[in-house]
Amino acid sequence: MKPYYRNFSSVILLTLCIITTGKVNAQEYKNQFGIYTTGIFSSLTYDINFNGKHEAETGVGVGIDYTYFFSKNFGLRFGGELQTYKSQAYYDKLTDQYAATDLDNHNFVFNYQATGYKEKQHASFLYIPLNFIYETSGITGFYMAAGAKIGFPIKSTTQTSIQSLQTYGYYSQWDATLYDPAFMGYKTEQNIELPKQDITLKTDIAFNLEAGVKQQLNAKNSIYIGLFIAMGITNLEETSSEKLITYHTDSPALFTHHTLVNSKSQSQKENKAYISNIKTFSSGIKLAYKFNW
Repeated sequence: MKPYYRNFSSVILLTLCIITTGKVNAQEYKNQFGIYTTGIFSSLTYDINFNGKHEAETGVGVGIDYTYFFSKNFGLRFGGELQTYKSQAYYDKLTDQYAATDLDNHNFVFNYQATGYKEKQHASFLYIPLNFIYETSGITGFYMAAGAKIGFPIKSTTQTSIQSLQTYGYYSQWDATLYDPAFMGYKTEQNIELPKQDITLKTDIAFNLEAGVKQQLNAKNSIYIGLFIAMGITNLEETSSEKLITYHTDSPALFTHHTLVNSKSQSQKENKAYISNIKTFSSGIKLAYKFNW
Protein backbone atom coordinates (compact mmCIF):
# COMPACT_ATOMS: atom_id res chain seq x y z
CA MET A 1 0.00 0.00 0.00
CA LYS A 2 1.40 3.43 -0.94
CA PRO A 3 2.29 5.87 1.90
CA TYR A 4 -0.45 8.41 1.11
CA TYR A 5 -3.11 5.68 1.22
CA ARG A 6 -1.80 4.55 4.63
CA ASN A 7 -1.83 8.12 5.92
CA PHE A 8 -5.40 8.79 4.84
CA SER A 9 -6.52 5.41 6.21
CA SER A 10 -5.05 6.35 9.61
CA VAL A 11 -6.81 9.70 9.54
CA ILE A 12 -10.15 8.05 8.70
CA LEU A 13 -9.80 5.50 11.53
CA LEU A 14 -8.87 8.22 14.03
CA THR A 15 -11.82 10.36 12.97
CA LEU A 16 -14.25 7.46 13.20
CA CYS A 17 -13.00 6.72 16.72
CA ILE A 18 -13.65 10.32 17.71
CA ILE A 19 -17.11 10.21 16.16
CA THR A 20 -18.11 7.01 17.90
CA THR A 21 -16.72 7.97 21.32
CA GLY A 22 -17.47 11.69 21.46
CA LYS A 23 -19.95 12.70 24.21
CA VAL A 24 -20.82 16.37 23.96
CA ASN A 25 -24.02 18.33 23.76
CA ALA A 26 -24.95 19.73 20.37
CA GLN A 27 -24.38 23.48 20.12
CA GLU A 28 -25.73 25.89 17.56
CA TYR A 29 -23.34 28.37 15.95
CA LYS A 30 -23.44 31.04 13.28
CA ASN A 31 -19.75 31.27 12.36
CA GLN A 32 -17.01 28.79 11.52
CA PHE A 33 -13.35 29.17 10.69
CA GLY A 34 -11.61 26.10 9.32
CA ILE A 35 -8.30 24.70 8.12
CA TYR A 36 -8.27 21.71 5.79
CA THR A 37 -6.25 19.44 3.55
CA THR A 38 -7.21 17.46 0.46
CA GLY A 39 -5.86 14.49 -1.55
CA ILE A 40 -5.37 11.97 -3.22
CA PHE A 41 -5.80 12.56 -6.95
CA SER A 42 -4.91 15.90 -8.51
CA SER A 43 -3.70 16.26 -12.09
CA LEU A 44 -3.75 18.25 -15.28
CA THR A 45 -5.93 16.55 -17.87
CA TYR A 46 -5.46 17.16 -21.59
CA ASP A 47 -5.69 15.75 -25.09
CA ILE A 48 -2.36 14.45 -26.36
CA ASN A 49 -1.81 14.08 -30.10
CA PHE A 50 0.49 11.96 -32.28
CA ASN A 51 -0.07 8.73 -30.32
CA GLY A 52 1.26 10.09 -27.06
CA LYS A 53 0.26 8.79 -23.64
CA HIS A 54 -1.04 10.79 -20.68
CA GLU A 55 -0.65 9.68 -17.07
CA ALA A 56 -2.30 11.40 -14.10
CA GLU A 57 -0.27 11.71 -10.91
CA THR A 58 -0.98 12.78 -7.33
CA GLY A 59 -1.19 16.27 -5.88
CA VAL A 60 -2.29 17.85 -2.60
CA GLY A 61 -4.26 20.83 -1.41
CA VAL A 62 -4.40 22.93 1.77
CA GLY A 63 -6.68 25.78 2.64
CA ILE A 64 -8.55 27.95 5.10
CA ASP A 65 -12.21 28.96 5.00
CA TYR A 66 -14.91 30.91 6.78
CA THR A 67 -18.56 29.85 6.91
CA TYR A 68 -21.54 31.97 7.88
CA PHE A 69 -24.70 30.01 8.69
CA PHE A 70 -27.73 32.11 7.79
CA SER A 71 -30.04 29.39 9.14
CA LYS A 72 -29.72 26.31 11.35
CA ASN A 73 -28.65 24.07 8.47
CA PHE A 74 -27.59 26.27 5.55
CA GLY A 75 -24.51 28.43 5.16
CA LEU A 76 -22.19 30.24 2.77
CA ARG A 77 -18.48 29.40 2.77
CA PHE A 78 -15.49 31.14 1.18
CA GLY A 79 -11.74 31.10 1.70
CA GLY A 80 -8.35 30.48 0.13
CA GLU A 81 -6.79 27.27 -1.14
CA LEU A 82 -3.42 26.19 -2.51
CA GLN A 83 -3.67 23.21 -4.87
CA THR A 84 -0.93 21.36 -6.76
CA TYR A 85 -1.36 19.24 -9.90
CA LYS A 86 0.99 16.71 -11.47
CA SER A 87 0.80 14.94 -14.83
CA GLN A 88 3.06 13.19 -17.28
CA ALA A 89 3.15 12.95 -21.09
CA TYR A 90 5.07 10.18 -22.81
CA TYR A 91 5.95 9.28 -26.41
CA ASP A 92 7.53 6.01 -27.41
CA LYS A 93 8.55 7.74 -30.64
CA LEU A 94 8.29 11.38 -31.65
CA THR A 95 9.31 12.82 -35.04
CA ASP A 96 9.09 16.16 -36.80
CA GLN A 97 10.66 18.13 -39.65
CA TYR A 98 10.80 21.67 -40.97
CA ALA A 99 12.72 23.86 -43.41
CA ALA A 100 15.98 25.42 -42.23
CA THR A 101 19.23 26.97 -43.49
CA ASP A 102 22.69 25.61 -42.59
CA LEU A 103 26.01 27.35 -41.88
CA ASP A 104 26.88 27.44 -45.59
CA ASN A 105 23.55 29.13 -46.40
CA HIS A 106 22.15 25.98 -48.00
CA ASN A 107 18.46 25.27 -47.57
CA PHE A 108 17.57 21.85 -46.18
CA VAL A 109 14.92 20.01 -44.16
CA PHE A 110 15.84 19.52 -40.50
CA ASN A 111 14.58 16.20 -39.10
CA TYR A 112 14.58 14.75 -35.63
CA GLN A 113 13.46 11.47 -34.11
CA ALA A 114 13.15 11.09 -30.35
CA THR A 115 12.48 7.83 -28.51
CA GLY A 116 11.37 7.57 -24.91
CA TYR A 117 10.32 11.22 -24.71
CA LYS A 118 8.89 11.98 -21.23
CA GLU A 119 7.66 15.31 -19.91
CA LYS A 120 6.43 15.79 -16.34
CA GLN A 121 4.23 18.80 -15.64
CA HIS A 122 3.77 20.38 -12.22
CA ALA A 123 1.39 23.28 -11.58
CA SER A 124 0.36 25.21 -8.46
CA PHE A 125 -2.78 27.36 -8.23
CA LEU A 126 -4.11 29.71 -5.58
CA TYR A 127 -7.91 29.39 -5.46
CA ILE A 128 -10.69 31.50 -4.01
CA PRO A 129 -13.64 29.09 -3.49
CA LEU A 130 -17.26 30.02 -2.83
CA ASN A 131 -19.64 27.26 -1.71
CA PHE A 132 -23.12 26.77 -0.34
CA ILE A 133 -23.17 24.23 2.48
CA TYR A 134 -25.91 22.16 4.07
CA GLU A 135 -25.45 20.13 7.25
CA THR A 136 -27.80 18.25 9.53
CA SER A 137 -28.25 19.21 13.17
CA GLY A 138 -26.75 17.28 16.03
CA ILE A 139 -23.39 16.28 17.44
CA THR A 140 -22.79 13.87 14.58
CA GLY A 141 -24.29 14.58 11.20
CA PHE A 142 -24.06 14.71 7.43
CA TYR A 143 -22.93 17.63 5.34
CA MET A 144 -22.65 18.50 1.67
CA ALA A 145 -21.32 21.52 -0.20
CA ALA A 146 -21.32 22.70 -3.77
CA GLY A 147 -19.95 25.72 -5.56
CA ALA A 148 -17.17 27.09 -7.74
CA LYS A 149 -13.70 28.50 -7.38
CA ILE A 150 -11.39 30.73 -9.36
CA GLY A 151 -7.70 29.82 -9.44
CA PHE A 152 -4.65 31.90 -10.25
CA PRO A 153 -1.52 30.09 -11.45
CA ILE A 154 1.44 30.58 -9.12
CA LYS A 155 4.16 28.37 -10.56
CA SER A 156 4.06 25.89 -13.45
CA THR A 157 7.06 23.90 -14.66
CA THR A 158 8.04 20.90 -16.75
CA GLN A 159 10.88 18.39 -16.48
CA THR A 160 11.84 16.51 -19.66
CA SER A 161 13.96 13.43 -20.31
CA ILE A 162 14.75 11.78 -23.66
CA GLN A 163 16.20 8.29 -24.02
CA SER A 164 17.55 8.90 -27.53
CA LEU A 165 17.51 11.83 -29.96
CA GLN A 166 18.66 11.57 -33.58
CA THR A 167 18.89 14.66 -35.80
CA TYR A 168 19.70 14.77 -39.51
CA GLY A 169 19.28 16.95 -42.59
CA TYR A 170 17.80 16.28 -46.01
CA TYR A 171 19.06 18.32 -48.99
CA SER A 172 16.57 18.02 -51.83
CA GLN A 173 18.87 19.81 -54.30
CA TRP A 174 21.28 16.87 -54.06
CA ASP A 175 18.78 14.23 -52.89
CA ALA A 176 21.11 13.58 -49.95
CA THR A 177 20.53 12.88 -46.25
CA LEU A 178 23.31 13.76 -43.80
CA TYR A 179 23.56 12.06 -40.39
CA ASP A 180 26.84 13.80 -39.50
CA PRO A 181 28.96 15.79 -38.76
CA ALA A 182 27.86 16.65 -35.22
CA PHE A 183 29.05 20.29 -35.45
CA MET A 184 26.45 20.77 -38.20
CA GLY A 185 23.72 19.54 -35.87
CA TYR A 186 23.48 16.02 -37.29
CA LYS A 187 24.08 13.56 -34.45
CA THR A 188 22.62 11.02 -32.03
CA GLU A 189 22.43 11.73 -28.29
CA GLN A 190 21.50 9.37 -25.47
CA ASN A 191 19.87 9.84 -22.03
CA ILE A 192 19.17 13.56 -22.23
CA GLU A 193 17.98 15.32 -19.07
CA LEU A 194 16.73 18.84 -19.74
CA PRO A 195 16.61 21.55 -17.06
CA LYS A 196 13.24 22.59 -15.67
CA GLN A 197 11.28 24.98 -17.83
CA ASP A 198 8.51 27.38 -16.87
CA ILE A 199 5.17 27.14 -18.63
CA THR A 200 2.39 29.69 -18.78
CA LEU A 201 -1.17 28.67 -17.87
CA LYS A 202 -4.36 30.72 -17.80
CA THR A 203 -6.65 31.48 -14.86
CA ASP A 204 -8.74 28.47 -13.87
CA ILE A 205 -12.44 28.22 -13.07
CA ALA A 206 -13.64 24.94 -11.51
CA PHE A 207 -16.83 23.50 -10.08
CA ASN A 208 -16.61 21.41 -6.94
CA LEU A 209 -18.82 19.09 -4.91
CA GLU A 210 -18.19 17.44 -1.55
CA ALA A 211 -20.09 15.37 1.00
CA GLY A 212 -19.27 13.62 4.23
CA VAL A 213 -19.77 13.50 7.99
CA LYS A 214 -19.15 16.01 10.77
CA GLN A 215 -18.42 15.48 14.44
CA GLN A 216 -18.81 18.23 17.00
CA LEU A 217 -16.05 17.73 19.57
CA ASN A 218 -17.26 20.46 21.93
CA ALA A 219 -19.07 23.77 21.75
CA LYS A 220 -16.22 25.41 19.85
CA ASN A 221 -14.61 22.69 17.75
CA SER A 222 -15.70 20.24 15.03
CA ILE A 223 -14.12 17.78 12.61
CA TYR A 224 -15.35 17.23 9.05
CA ILE A 225 -14.30 14.35 6.82
CA GLY A 226 -15.66 13.69 3.36
CA LEU A 227 -15.15 12.99 -0.31
CA PHE A 228 -14.77 15.71 -2.91
CA ILE A 229 -14.43 16.26 -6.64
CA ALA A 230 -13.35 19.42 -8.46
CA MET A 231 -13.40 19.77 -12.24
CA GLY A 232 -11.91 22.68 -14.14
CA ILE A 233 -13.93 24.04 -17.05
CA THR A 234 -11.32 26.47 -18.42
CA ASN A 235 -8.86 25.55 -21.15
CA LEU A 236 -5.60 26.63 -19.51
CA GLU A 237 -3.31 26.46 -22.54
CA GLU A 238 -1.72 29.49 -24.13
CA THR A 239 -1.17 29.54 -27.89
CA SER A 240 1.12 26.66 -28.91
CA SER A 241 3.48 27.96 -31.58
CA GLU A 242 7.05 26.98 -30.64
CA LYS A 243 9.12 24.29 -32.31
CA LEU A 244 9.67 21.46 -29.85
CA ILE A 245 13.34 21.31 -30.88
CA THR A 246 14.72 24.42 -32.60
CA TYR A 247 17.68 24.35 -35.01
CA HIS A 248 19.88 27.48 -35.08
CA THR A 249 21.84 28.37 -38.19
CA ASP A 250 24.60 30.21 -36.28
CA SER A 251 25.00 27.45 -33.63
CA PRO A 252 23.66 24.26 -35.25
CA ALA A 253 25.07 21.84 -32.66
CA LEU A 254 23.13 23.56 -29.85
CA PHE A 255 19.36 23.08 -29.97
CA THR A 256 16.70 24.95 -28.04
CA HIS A 257 14.18 22.62 -26.41
CA HIS A 258 10.66 23.81 -25.68
CA THR A 259 7.86 22.09 -23.79
CA LEU A 260 5.11 19.90 -25.19
CA VAL A 261 2.64 22.31 -23.57
CA ASN A 262 3.85 25.30 -25.61
CA SER A 263 4.89 23.57 -28.86
CA LYS A 264 3.28 22.27 -32.00
CA SER A 265 4.37 20.02 -34.85
CA GLN A 266 5.95 21.89 -37.76
CA SER A 267 5.15 19.23 -40.35
CA GLN A 268 2.79 20.49 -43.05
CA LYS A 269 0.74 17.30 -42.73
CA GLU A 270 0.39 17.50 -38.92
CA ASN A 271 0.60 21.18 -38.04
CA LYS A 272 -1.06 21.06 -34.61
CA ALA A 273 -0.22 21.20 -30.90
CA TYR A 274 1.22 18.21 -29.09
CA ILE A 275 -1.00 18.91 -26.07
CA SER A 276 -4.35 20.70 -26.11
CA ASN A 277 -7.46 21.33 -24.00
CA ILE A 278 -5.61 21.48 -20.66
CA LYS A 279 -7.87 21.40 -17.59
CA THR A 280 -7.59 20.68 -13.87
CA PHE A 281 -9.09 17.72 -12.06
CA SER A 282 -8.89 16.65 -8.43
CA SER A 283 -10.78 14.19 -6.24
CA GLY A 284 -10.37 12.20 -3.07
CA ILE A 285 -10.60 12.88 0.67
CA LYS A 286 -11.03 16.20 2.45
CA LEU A 287 -10.31 16.57 6.17
CA ALA A 288 -11.14 19.81 8.02
CA TYR A 289 -10.86 21.11 11.58
CA LYS A 290 -13.39 23.86 12.45
CA PHE A 291 -13.62 26.53 15.12
CA ASN A 292 -17.25 27.44 15.95
CA TRP A 293 -18.77 30.50 17.55
